[in-house]
Amino acid sequence: MQEQQHKQVLEMEANEAAGYNLEDDEIAVEPEEPQVSWHITFREQRQQIIELWDVCHVSINHRTQFYL
Repeated sequence: MQEQQHKQVLEMEANEAAGYNLEDDEIAVEPEEPQVSWHITFREQRQQIIELWDVCHVSINHRTQFYL
């Protein structure tokens, strides 16, 4: 009985050291990447949309409806 409890304690400690919290069933939060300015993200996404429109041959009429 004591040996089984000892194994459980060791397992819990190993899981906590690996970043797991067994009580909450959550994984420890990984460090976040540095946040990019929303201006840069907006420009990149806008450029991707325009490139996609070109690849898919979206007409000017449909492109303008997107902005409205």
